[in-house]
Amino acid sequence: MIFIAQAQKDYNIKKGFVTEGFDVVFYFENKAEKVSENYTTTYDNAKYKFTSQAHSDTFLTNPKH
Repeated sequence: MIFIAQAQKDYNIKKGFVTEGFDVVFYFENKAEKVSENYTTTYDNAKYKFTSQAHSDTFLTNPKH
């Protein structure tokens, strides 16, 4: 029998969201933008917030980037 263990990722989650609720897409533009509750998604059991649906879509297109 073979067992494969998957490593759990350790996210910095404060206030319930990765990056304390700042838009992670803006980080790649060297900006820090606080967001509202309107655009959220979950990836790899971690919650993310975005400033727009476009940023949420960009993230979900390639979340590992």
